[in-house]
This record gives sequence, structure tokens and C-alpha cells, in this order.
Amino acid sequence: IISSFAGKRFLRPIRELCGATEKVAKGNFDVRVNVPRDVEMGKLCSNFNSMAHDLSRIEMLQKEGYEFYQAGDITVD
Repeated sequence: IISSFAGKRFLRPIRELCGATEKVAKGNFDVRVNVPRDVEMGKLCSNFNSMAHDLSRIEMLQKEGYEFYQAGDITVD
């Protein structure tokens, strides 16, 4: 019983992270995961959230740049 509980405790964040990475791979950069108390898993999940945030910001900046380009506010030499 104890090993089953411990296994679920460690597998849940891994499964959540796997699902989130699939979403990011498909272009959903707004996905975030819960950060567990476990130090290693917590660091991994926190780093994932930072990466997803950065990718979301980059995507937004690219879209804004493209909109400026389309509006003629930016020229490319």
C-alpha cells in the first residue's frame, strides 16, 4: 500500500509534465504545470513553466512584429 501511494505521488507530476510537453509541442505555450514539493521534480516543473512562459512571450513578440510589418511600420532590407 505504501509503495503504491508513493508511486502515485511521484508518477502524477511526471504524467502531468508529459501531457504539458505534448501541448507545448503542438504550439500551446500557455500551459503550466503544478510545482510539487519534491525538490528535483519541483525544479523540473518550475523550469518547464519558465520555458513555456518564455516561448509564449517570444510567440507574442513575433506576432506583434509581423503585424507591424504588415502595417508597413517596419521595413526589411
